[in-house]
Amino acid sequence: MSEIFSVERLALNFGGVHALNGVSFGAGKGEITAIIGPNGAGKTSLFNSISGFYKPSAGRVIFEGKDITRAPAHRRAALGLARTFQNVALFRGMTVLDNIKLGGHGRLNSNALSAMWYLGSARDEEMRLRCEIERDVIDFLEIDHIRNLSVASLPYGLQKRVELARALAMQPKILMLDEPVAGMNREETEDMARFILDIQEERGITVLLIEHDMGMVMDISSKVVVLNFGEVIGTGTPDEVRRNPEVIRAYLGAKREQGGTA
Repeated sequence: MSEIFSVERLALNFGGVHALNGVSFGAGKGEITAIIGPNGAGKTSLFNSISGFYKPSAGRVIFEGKDITRAPAHRRAALGLARTFQNVALFRGMTVLDNIKLGGHGRLNSNALSAMWYLGSARDEEMRLRCEIERDVIDFLEIDHIRNLSVASLPYGLQKRVELARALAMQPKILMLDEPVAGMNREETEDMARFILDIQEERGITVLLIEHDMGMVMDISSKVVVLNFGEVIGTGTPDEVRRNPEVIRAYLGAKREQGGTA
């Protein structure tokens, strides 16, 4: 399968700390690629470098054949990169619907004056966006019953689903999910895994996934990339990664000894 995205020899330094050291891998179009590794391995630093929050010290980020290494975060979002965060990053005083609509506002074309007074084209665009979100995002993620509730009133699992909905409202080509099931119970985890698979299978969206739940990672991923101390120590299918001796020593073996997930 052709790659839609890749990083090449990516490095990121904070003073004398090497958060990333020559990281290279690619993601196939329409595939789920998981990035795993111990705490402090550099996974979120990698996401921040891909999405434009951090500026790499060296290397390149390639998206659809174009070098976007120096592109600002908002430009990358406009090109089709959307992400969620390890900690819920919603506007707690706003409703579910209003939070989700923020994800689509970058696609609106109204000028500042019409938007300010909510006239003409601004009103029409806003109504079209709302209808689109209700049809393609809210119904899809089964959150119609909470769309008018304040985000602050929701349990944690539903807040994570709303954050996913906001990212989908951007109509991404690549969806970057940073620990989407962290802190969830088993039922919530199974629901989120189902939604991620539906996003990939029904919409053809490429998914980059950071996750510590190894059961979920191995069940839904097409490819797994393993980081340790800022370097790639293994890559391949879930079965290949399971059998990789270096990965077992650095990560999977330690998890087995602990009797749980990362």
